[in-house]
Amino acid sequence: MTERLDLRLVRLRVEGFGRLRDFSFEPASHPGSIVLAPNEAGKSTLASAIVRGLFGFRDKEDETARSPWGGGPFRVQQEWVLGGHTRCVIARNFETQSVVVEWHQLDEATGQISIEGRWEGQPNPRGRSVDRERYETELRRLLGFASPGVFLQTAYVGPGGLTVRPIETELLRILSGSERADFRAAMEALEAGYYRLTQADITDPSKMAKQKPRELEALATDRRETMRRQAEVKRARVGRDRLETELTTNRSLLAEIDAERESRAVVEKAIRRLHEIRQEEERAQQRRDELEQAIGRITDWEAGVREKTKELQPLVSYLRQEADFATQLGDLRRLAKERDRALEELRAAQSDTSPRARQLKFLGGAGGAVLIGGVVGILAGGSIGLFGAVTVAGLLVLSAYGWSARYQRAKIHELEESERAIKRNATSTGRAWGPSSARPGAP
Repeated sequence: MTERLDLRLVRLRVEGFGRLRDFSFEPASHPGSIVLAPNEAGKSTLASAIVRGLFGFRDKEDETARSPWGGGPFRVQQEWVLGGHTRCVIARNFETQSVVVEWHQLDEATGQISIEGRWEGQPNPRGRSVDRERYETELRRLLGFASPGVFLQTAYVGPGGLTVRPIETELLRILSGSERADFRAAMEALEAGYYRLTQADITDPSKMAKQKPRELEALATDRRETMRRQAEVKRARVGRDRLETELTTNRSLLAEIDAERESRAVVEKAIRRLHEIRQEEERAQQRRDELEQAIGRITDWEAGVREKTKELQPLVSYLRQEADFATQLGDLRRLAKERDRALEELRAAQSDTSPRARQLKFLGGAGGAVLIGGVVGILAGGSIGLFGAVTVAGLLVLSAYGWSARYQRAKIHELEESERAIKRNATSTGRAWGPSSARPGAP
């Protein structure tokens, strides 16, 4: 039996292939990875990217159909592990039909990976060139064969891969032991794997070995249940999104309502405050009018008090004197007598028949005559010394007359002032007390 080497895909990098763009896929470390996803999610595209990244497109139309939907690079890169130390990286560019194959080797002692070999060419599967033959040699080193049909029937199970179909000629040659394989061990492994997946005899797929659900049917059931749950989750998510949208809308409306309510409350508060201010203004105006009226009444009262004070001032002055009523009444009688005597003297002084008036008239006439005589004597040529003395004597007599007349007038004026003062005192006293307001015991 030949040596058995484990082969598995560890990493797939899709830069652009159909609907996939900038996509990475890393299968599980144990053999046998199953990809489950909803319809139109890209499962077939992923399977095609693995197969076509290794073998390319034999049909130009299929290649055009798998070109990137949004444009851009049309490239796929795969990394395979062969055994425990060998790695193979295959990068294919479908636009230029160029393929780069790199072989890496792991050093167990140092843990470093080194490049063991590198091949680059254009192995277009639609032609027959030297590059294609050399690339098939690289594939045989990795897979043990170079046929995509053998790959689909052994190492890879893609869409529809479980359908029983004729075995590829190259696979039969491999299974017969002609190339790196043991036919019996390979058939046993193939039958065991097919039986595990289908629970059916490989020679007669319609014959069930056991009356129990097949693994694929269980997986299909699980897939349907998963898809049902995904649909429920999707519906719940849609409902949640709709509810969140409605909640956001309701929150916005609530915020608007709150803002409007706050604005309305502010406006109502401002209106109430305006009414209060207007009422306070009206009350202040009323208080102002009342104060102005009170001030007017106080002003009138003050004016009346002042008038009354003026009227009572003589009585107050009189009553403030330190004398009793009898003494004051005697003073009033004495003042009345002095008034009567002053009035008589005034009348006598003003009369032309009084002795003082006749003396003044005589003195004025004599002085005038002496002055005229002296002047006439001087003019007649008389003695200047004699008549000059006469003239001076006349002037002196006239001066004495003038001083006497001025004194008489001053005396008359003083008497008139005394009379007015006496009249004022008498009038004030009479107005204050009146004719019937004499004190008890007054005469």
